[in-house]
This record gives sequence, C-alpha cells and structure tokens, in this order.
Amino acid sequence: VFFGFWGSCYNSYHDALPHAGYSVLRSWSTNIIGHQLLAAGGKQELPAPNPKAQIKSSLEGSAFYLRPAIERLVHPSFVYTSNVDCFFRRAGWEEQQLLEIHGNMQRWQCSLPCKESRASRAPVWTLPESRRFAVDEQTMRAPTRKP
Repeated sequence: VFFGFWGSCYNSYHDALPHAGYSVLRSWSTNIIGHQLLAAGGKQELPAPNPKAQIKSSLEGSAFYLRPAIERLVHPSFVYTSNVDCFFRRAGWEEQQLLEIHGNMQRWQCSLPCKESRASRAPVWTLPESRRFAVDEQTMRAPTRKP
C-alpha cells in the first residue's frame, strides 16, 4: 500500500508541470528584490543576520530537517513551503532558498532504522527524476518483489 500510494503521488508530481506562478515568484526574487538590494548598497549584500530570527521546530533532529535556518540564507529571498511536489526546485529556486517543512517527494528515508540508514552518513537519499513506480491504478498497490 505504501509504495502504491506514494509511488502514484511521485509519478503524478513528476509528470505534471509547475504552473507559471512559480516562475513569476522566481522572477520577482531575482529582478525586483535582487535589484533593490543592488540599488541600496551598490553590491548584493544582505543585512547582518538577526540572532533572534530562528526557526524552531518540533521536528528538529528529523532526517528531513536539513534546511538552513533563515538567518543563514545568503539569497535575497526564500521559500517556506509545505508542498512536497518539488515544483519550486523545478522552477529554478536554489536548494539554499528552500525550506520544505514536510520534505519533498524526491528525498526518501527508511521509516524504521534499517541497516542501510544506520550505516550511512546520509540516511536520506534522492530518487532520480527519471524514476517512476509501477502502480496498479485499480488497487493502488505496487507490485511486490519476489525473493
């Protein structure tokens, strides 16, 4: 059931195209906010970080809580999203500009500490964009592997 449901979601998200709004936001970030910073100081520098501006999360320590804190971002803008569809990435936003509070469909990890996760320095892995799951659309189940 897990691979059927999430495999179907993964396939759907990667087969869909982000709507134009994602690119519009990216354009505003670059062409408006970036230009305002340049005009204000002659060079693109952000104000000094505010030590009181921090992200506090009950999920801290979770494998997907790997995003930098807001005050360490080096770009003039960032995205704080609960979307898991990777559309902001596909629209050109950089890794350092994204805070995906639920992770995303491309990054996976074992739900239980499996041998591979415990042995790895990076227990989260990224599925290639070309990956598609075989899913029976009637039962929403993925085929099981035979031993």
